[in-house]
Amino acid sequence: QRTNSRILYYPNCSATFQLLLRAGDIALNPGPSSRTPAPVCLQCLRGVRCNEKRFFCVVCKDLTHARCTGITNTNYIKTTQPEEWTCPKCLSIAFLRPEYLARLFDTTLAEDLHLEALKQNSKQLTVVHINTQSMISTFDNLLLAVDRYKFDVIIMSETWLKENHLLLQYVTIPGYTHAFNKRDKKGGGGVGVYIKDSIMFKRRSDIEKRYPTLEHL
Repeated sequence: QRTNSRILYYPNCSATFQLLLRAGDIALNPGPSSRTPAPVCLQCLRGVRCNEKRFFCVVCKDLTHARCTGITNTNYIKTTQPEEWTCPKCLSIAFLRPEYLARLFDTTLAEDLHLEALKQNSKQLTVVHINTQSMISTFDNLLLAVDRYKFDVIIMSETWLKENHLLLQYVTIPGYTHAFNKRDKKGGGGVGVYIKDSIMFKRRSDIEKRYPTLEHL
């Protein structure tokens, strides 16, 4: 509480101030009632701090310490944001596998012009390009599309893959050989290709090394 009228600093000046009569009569900001507990790692059952290297399961949304995953090379993982993956628990759930997803969702259409066109030109090479926007999160949909349309070559951009042998094993498609150019030191990006085992091809690594700033295969 201050005085209603202002007081001169000196009799011969025009600078004024208000005298403080009472202080401490305003309640302090209590802040949050309690701190939000840190999420618990499923492996060690300890809290996962926001400044630790960690993995985020895209299926169950749980966090796991990078050191608890058994992955030896975690140097590419940043502490500023979690790395996406599918945890072993979710990989072991039967209904998350493509063969069970196909039974849950009826993907057949009364008239599929794309499928009819592929059947009429079955002797020609079929190539498709997909902007996956994270292969891990859209991989089940990709499997359903491959099972239906039987493409010869599948080209992908924005794979968001990293050098992780568990994730690379997860995105394997039977009957196809895959190749990826991953962006290990940055987020997003990355290109990849699936080619039927019956098609002979050679990866030109020499061209990739010649233009390292380009994401290409």
